[in-house]
Amino acid sequence: EAVGFRTPGEKTAFEVQVLENGANKVFINKVSYFEEMFLEPLLNDMLMTARRNLNESDLIRVMDDETQAQIFRKITKEDLTATGKLRPMGARHFAQNATIMQNIVQFANSPLAQDPTINSHISGKKMATVIQTLLGLEDYNLVQDNVRLYEMAELQDVQGSLEQAMLEKQTAGMDPNQAAATVQGYQESKAGVKPSSTQGQQP
Repeated sequence: EAVGFRTPGEKTAFEVQVLENGANKVFINKVSYFEEMFLEPLLNDMLMTARRNLNESDLIRVMDDETQAQIFRKITKEDLTATGKLRPMGARHFAQNATIMQNIVQFANSPLAQDPTINSHISGKKMATVIQTLLGLEDYNLVQDNVRLYEMAELQDVQGSLEQAMLEKQTAGMDPNQAAATVQGYQESKAGVKPSSTQGQQP
């Protein structure tokens, strides 16, 4: 793909996406260079200086990714002694997440996602967790086990309570037989059953 901008014109959605990717390549390339040549050595030097001057233990707060619980841990000089480097993944991380999310959307709209022999092996819970992570929505706690079913049940309970209150208000002051007929007619209309006819019956 080309790098840079092109003149606008009438193009398809795929061509527009190709142009946007080409326009963003300059920015992504410069940011990646800044991360590798400036931030990475700076972070490693900062860690080395902190490890060299850490004579006592220090208490830090850590967030658990699975339970979202805040855990306090004691860090010593030996804990910071490890082989490796700190590598910043700021812009590269977001660009990669955007690419993966775009691929997921394209797969969901493709015939492959509609094939039962394929989608029967894809976990809906894990897919929801992946989408939440890629979009950076972990703090909102959107993904929960069967939360939609509980919300639908709660909605039905509220709807039933409101309907019951409405019936009680409509039948207030009515004759008991007339009130019972009104309630029965409402229940039959809600269930899609035609009201029973009394024509032709002997009194």
